[in-house]
Amino acid sequence: RMFLDLLVQHIYGPGQSKPYFLGLLATRYSNPALRALFPSNRTLHRICNGNDPKGGTQVRGGVVEFPTRRHVVEDTQFDVKVVSEAFLEQTPIRRDLMLMNFIEERAEQVLGAANVWSFFRYCFQDQRYYLGSTNDLYEAKGDQDQDQHHDDDDDDDDDDDDD
Repeated sequence: RMFLDLLVQHIYGPGQSKPYFLGLLATRYSNPALRALFPSNRTLHRICNGNDPKGGTQVRGGVVEFPTRRHVVEDTQFDVKVVSEAFLEQTPIRRDLMLMNFIEERAEQVLGAANVWSFFRYCFQDQRYYLGSTNDLYEAKGDQDQDQHHDDDDDDDDDDDDD
């Protein structure tokens, strides 16, 4: 989400994510028959509206905020700078078409095609980011258990190398 948000703002300007994604939905998903292929995803709706305690989002002053870490922001900004150069070199019409395709493809790869509409509709409504603690980022997502599992896998791989 952060990558797409920052990419759109880098290309079109600060505060342009919500209008961009609303425009993308109006352009690409306005046909009722096509729209029917993309059911609303209640989980994305809850997370992106700050109503899911397991989602890690919080609401401050009526604004939904997503947790992140400083290095994630820095890495994402670097990626945005590199990727945006290819789009900024294009004519505006070509850039707009290519960027919509790029954004839809990235979202589909991560979330699956059925969730793209909900992601664009609910997750780009002027939400912000906050620098979260380790607990916000890992315990809420259950990633600590996953990290432990990966550590165990690494030990097994070492055993295989000894054979």
